[in-house]
Amino acid sequence: MSLVNELLQVLVGFYVAALAAISVFGSVALDQPVLKATLNNKSISRRQFLAYVFGYLALISLVNYCLGVVAVLAADVLSSSPLALRIKPGLIFLYMLLWWNMVTVTLLGLYYLVDRAYRADPIVHQAPGDTED
Repeated sequence: MSLVNELLQVLVGFYVAALAAISVFGSVALDQPVLKATLNNKSISRRQFLAYVFGYLALISLVNYCLGVVAVLAADVLSSSPLALRIKPGLIFLYMLLWWNMVTVTLLGLYYLVDRAYRADPIVHQAPGDTED
């Protein structure tokens, strides 16, 4: 658990930096709407979607890091308690669930960022004199 917490220390900063980079990165492709995705019945841009993804990741990694720190600090105190032996598997399951959720959403966010940051949807321009039939 302490090795995962060391990685989480780095990931919190990575997610915050990614969030800042997405906010200021000038790209026409990121300003296009996400197809079939709405928030409060309003279309959202790719930039907004990625900001939500990396904001969520920053929050969940910070929460997971804090849970890990509390678990490491409480492990010595509660190691001999019979109650701790009963709840330990559940807490480990929760910690790992949050960890794998974070890994999965990170892969989704990175894939979407790499795929959509430079690839804009094609725009069809009508030639002068052409009319729609």
